[in-house]
Amino acid sequence: MSEFLRTCLGGTYPHYALIAFAVIVYRLTSDRWTKSESLLLFLFLAFYVGTVAQIVIADHVLFVSRRYLLPFAPLLFGYTAIGVLKFKDRIKCPVLFGILTVLVVLTLLWDATGPIVKEYYSPEHIAQNASNDAIAEFILEDFKGGKTRGELPVWWYEPRSPARPVLKGAPFQLSYMVGGTYWNEFFPDDPVDYLLIPTGVGADGIPVPDGFVQVFETDLYRVFKSVNPDGTVLDLSLDGTGTPE
Repeated sequence: MSEFLRTCLGGTYPHYALIAFAVIVYRLTSDRWTKSESLLLFLFLAFYVGTVAQIVIADHVLFVSRRYLLPFAPLLFGYTAIGVLKFKDRIKCPVLFGILTVLVVLTLLWDATGPIVKEYYSPEHIAQNASNDAIAEFILEDFKGGKTRGELPVWWYEPRSPARPVLKGAPFQLSYMVGGTYWNEFFPDDPVDYLLIPTGVGADGIPVPDGFVQVFETDLYRVFKSVNPDGTVLDLSLDGTGTPE
């Protein structure tokens, strides 16, 4: 429940919304509220509550991603501006207000760029990126499936090409790096060219399906490739050497 409530609050972009909520309460309790504002607040709440209700009723889980809630958050930000202007009037010191503004802007910039920066500088992401680079280099050299496989089943909402490797268990970034397609559990009969299984504690107990043999490994993943029924590695090139005849 706490995570659900935290997500709902996050969907208002609380850096701005908390000020807006304070201004709304102030205007409601000081007889400054207007009918137009009532309509604005109704539209915001109708969208917000309606979106959450749809997800809870349809999926039967108390969870909602904040990205579904953010589109209507700017309806509140006019009240944020009112709060900031009122605060400026009370300070009566342009220099102090300027310093506070710079600090707030820097904080917002860090909040916006922090997740991206973390993708490149946190130890776990550095290791993940290095693993992705190594596996991508291997797959780009190894995959020759587009030469003989023929057409893949077509999904009505996603164009597919036999020249693109199908990866299962891989990070989405890796699928993109090799120009591949991520295996979808809703289409279990689709071919899997490369199967990735995490290494590390407990990973040795993960069973490897029949029809796969390990062909590559990094610190984070073991990479398996499809094999023929006789146990040999499946080579999809025309002459068995990795190049077309």
